Amino acid sequence: SLRRHNEKALAEDIRTLLRSTWKEELAKADYVFLSAPGSHNASIFFGGKEPIFDKKDPRLHKIPFACRRPTLKETCRIKHLLSTIHTVGGEEQAR
Repeated sequence: SLRRHNEKALAEDIRTLLRSTWKEELAKADYVFLSAPGSHNASIFFGGKEPIFDKKDPRLHKIPFACRRPTLKETCRIKHLLSTIHTVGGEEQAR
């Protein structure tokens, strides 16, 4: 069906980007945050003959909050949340 064809093409595009275009950046990364709910989505990153990531890679972390559709706007939102520090309590408690 058309949907399966498009899903397969998207998965291949993701693999190509991560294996070639972003290969050096990923190799340098101290942390890799990933959200791939469901076995099909996870198989894009961890399945196949040459998986992109090893599940035991200590740099891999699940995004610790709910993610919406994979858009640029959502990516920017997630980056902002992951790079923001939230403090609890007043200034007196911080001392």
